[in-house]
Amino acid sequence: MKSMLSAVIAIFVLLTTGPAYALPDGRQLYSDCTRGNPFSEGYCEGFVVGVLSAHMSPWVVNLQKGRTYFCIPGNVTFKQMTEIVQKYLAENPSRHRYRADTNVWSAMTEAFPCAKE
Repeated sequence: MKSMLSAVIAIFVLLTTGPAYALPDGRQLYSDCTRGNPFSEGYCEGFVVGVLSAHMSPWVVNLQKGRTYFCIPGNVTFKQMTEIVQKYLAENPSRHRYRADTNVWSAMTEAFPCAKE
C-alpha cells in the first residue's frame, strides 16, 4: 500500500511539473521581432520594454552602485526602442547566441550612451 501511494505521488508530481523556463537568446528574440505577426511583435516589444523597465528599477540601480549603462531620452517611444534592438540584432548576428536581455542592453548602450562626466 505504501509503495502504491508513493507511485501515485510520483506520477502526480511528474504530471504537474512543467518544463523550466529558459530566457530566449538573441536568435529567438530576432525571430519574434521580425516574424511579421501581431502576437510575435507584441511579445518582442513587451520583452524589450520589460528589460528596460528592470534596468530602471531602484533595486537594479542600487546593485549597479548608481551607474547607468545607457541614457534613453524621454521622447523615445517603446516602438523606437524595439526597432533599435531589431536593427542591432540584424547588424550583429554573431551576438545572437547571447541571452536576449543582454542583446537589449547592448543595443541601448550603443544607441544611447550616457555623457561622460
